[in-house]
Amino acid sequence: MTGRSPEMSGKVNDKSISKYLLLGVGIFGISWGSILTRLSGAPGSVCAAWRITFSAIIVLAFLNKETIRSLKSLDVKDCLLIIVAGVNLAAHLMLWMESLFYTSVAISTTIVDTHPITASLLTFLVLGEKPRRIQILGFIMAFTGVIIFARPWSEIGEASLIGILLALMGSISEGFYLGIGRIMRLKYPLSTYIVPVYVTGAVTSLVAVKAFTRYELLGYPLKTWVFFLLLALIPMMLGHTTMNYLMRFFRAITVTSSFLAEPVIASVLAVYLLGEIPDLVTIMGMAITLVGVLMVLLGEEPSRKNKTLL
Repeated sequence: MTGRSPEMSGKVNDKSISKYLLLGVGIFGISWGSILTRLSGAPGSVCAAWRITFSAIIVLAFLNKETIRSLKSLDVKDCLLIIVAGVNLAAHLMLWMESLFYTSVAISTTIVDTHPITASLLTFLVLGEKPRRIQILGFIMAFTGVIIFARPWSEIGEASLIGILLALMGSISEGFYLGIGRIMRLKYPLSTYIVPVYVTGAVTSLVAVKAFTRYELLGYPLKTWVFFLLLALIPMMLGHTTMNYLMRFFRAITVTSSFLAEPVIASVLAVYLLGEIPDLVTIMGMAITLVGVLMVLLGEEPSRKNKTLL
């Protein structure tokens, strides 16, 4: 996956319309995570473990000699960063997916989508990557919209507070995972990054379930295993893998802020699949969120770095 490819040659701009369309595909894929987790009937941390494990199996199935050579070229520092990213991926999914069983989809996804703050701070400190003013304003507007439609204060209680804390810790972990992804994707092809990250995440989550919870990893009905596989195929492979791909072409705040559209899409899906009906205030909040995300996207500038990598 090294060297110039047809996709990156000629007059094709690395910020072409296709990249923005892929961003939409990634957001749509990720938005299914909360819905499929709730429908699986399995504990959130178990869903997370099998979601990452099946994803790791999928990427390993497509491992080729070129990727293996690229993996061998990783230096010690980058190996450690990738391991940290994998551990944070596992922590994010386990904490967030567990939070879905303590609070609503809207509140959980709202809290976890504060991760652009962590990711942007990390890439600023490491890469000197400064968001443009319109992007900062867009993020603030989008997150304000999320708060308006989710109204987390309306469900504060003992159980809901647990869910909020789990989602907040999941947000910080996701910020580190995505921030490191931006740093690594400027240096390495997609497969060189996601293969060790997904494998590390799978091992971490499986060990964590066995060591820190009372949940069983096996013994679930066929229907639940179907949802485990769907979690790997849709929010992970279609969602996260697409976003990791786009980390090469967009700054961290652009990709991470686009995640703020996730609770909007998830809430729309929840109407049909979980019977959670939004009211007028919720719909207004959704509109504000989408306008804010659009502002972040409009603030993105073309990147001329490392155009030979995919």
